[in-house]
Amino acid sequence: MSSEAPQRVPAVKSTMHPILQKLVFAPETLTEQDAITASKEITEGRATEAQIGAYIAATGLRRDLLPIRVVLDDASQERLNDILDNKDSANEADKIKPILRRVYLKESFTMDDATAATKEIMEGRAASFQVGFFLIALKLNKFDVDPVIVAACAVEMRNHGRHISFEDHTALQEDLVDIVGTGGDGHDTFNHGNKAASSACGSADILIKYGCQIEN
Repeated sequence: MSSEAPQRVPAVKSTMHPILQKLVFAPETLTEQDAITASKEITEGRATEAQIGAYIAATGLRRDLLPIRVVLDDASQERLNDILDNKDSANEADKIKPILRRVYLKESFTMDDATAATKEIMEGRAASFQVGFFLIALKLNKFDVDPVIVAACAVEMRNHGRHISFEDHTALQEDLVDIVGTGGDGHDTFNHGNKAASSACGSADILIKYGCQIEN
């Protein structure tokens, strides 16, 4: 267990990052220049596939809240049309495509859909574009606060987590607890530790206060 304060490493941001933040959290603040910039980032190849998927989903689902009319470039519109097309995918391996349609249109998106989509993502079969589209549609359609959907995603992620064996450490088998935080300090930095970062104290601070010896 580390008692060191989390190291702050600036996250890499693109021009698309603040635009996506606006679309998700404050759509009423999106400007015409934002839309122009996003379009250029996409058409000129600077936006990542995940960002493109997220942008296409967000502009569609936030359409009624935007102060301006956002027009997708032809390629992006074609990709959205492909997702919304009710025909089965020609690629049998593309199991996530009909799920993307349902989560976007809120058409009978179920716990089984959440499980299947998470499995496709965790096993590396979903494209980055599809992952970005899925996660934004999940959030903007408020499935991210549905306990059944969240639980389904969490169970599938746990199923794909790396399992650590404690066969040689029987004393730990019943008493091991993970107390490391997520690093969500709101400053867009990568940090993962036990000392306080975004709150008054972290788990390591509490243990030290009560006399626990913590190794760095």
